[in-house]
Amino acid sequence: MKRIRLLFALVGLVILGASFSTGESINAATFVCKLPAVSKPQPKLSKINVNYDQLTKQATVTGTAKGLKRVKLIHNKKRQTVKVNPKGTFKAQVKIKDYPTLTLHGLNHRGKKASPNVKVTAAAYAAPSPLAVKGVRTSTGITYELTTHKGCMLNFYYGNEKVYSTQVESAQSQVTLPATLLEGKSGYFTVRQEQVNKKISPATKAEIPQVGFSFAINK
Repeated sequence: MKRIRLLFALVGLVILGASFSTGESINAATFVCKLPAVSKPQPKLSKINVNYDQLTKQATVTGTAKGLKRVKLIHNKKRQTVKVNPKGTFKAQVKIKDYPTLTLHGLNHRGKKASPNVKVTAAAYAAPSPLAVKGVRTSTGITYELTTHKGCMLNFYYGNEKVYSTQVESAQSQVTLPATLLEGKSGYFTVRQEQVNKKISPATKAEIPQVGFSFAINK
């Protein structure tokens, strides 16, 4: 009886060895490990900055262009394309007439549009416009109250001539123009602000009232 059991055991070992030698698996479980899909970063423009040189009348536009080969800049129906450098940044220099909105988008290696438009308004490259909200004229001159921007130079013009300038230090400024400066003038002054690395602001008007009169604007 013991010899019969030993014989069956030996036969079983032979069969098991044959299974492994032929590469067959016995009761083996198969495991599949799926890694999460990794999405590619979308090409985009960011960190757009604009500096304006009042001497050359030229704006320098810089920024970051991720996943892009070139950047196209559109303004006043003009188009300009610049390369993206190996660090992923770009620099464009443009002559700006008036106060247009600049539109930028990135291009891929085929020259096709590959990023959303980025719009840069005049607020990014021009000084904010002042506003004369009140003016009172007496025999000694006109006192204006204006909304201004701290650190700007406030300029008054009559026609094409600059007649008065002052540095402003707050968001609300009071300026008095003496009677001697008002002689022979009527209608209005043109008022603009200058700011470092910005284009001079669009012009606004400050009324020149007659002696004994005033004006006020509801903002």
